[in-house]
Amino acid sequence: MQGNSKKVVIVITNDNTVLHGNPTGWYVPEVGHPWDVFTKANVEMACASINGGYCKPDAGSLNE
Repeated sequence: MQGNSKKVVIVITNDNTVLHGNPTGWYVPEVGHPWDVFTKANVEMACASINGGYCKPDAGSLNE
């Protein structure tokens, strides 16, 4: 996309654990739904994280 195109960056977490070591990650529906809506509206999308690299999805959100 060029010129006056719209762009959105979704920032996701690199953290793999929360309090007491319980597993966590980024929540798939929280990324998937806006990604779908924005791309259908011709918005350029990207994901990023503070630490860069691989970001693990929350296992509990994979089947939602």
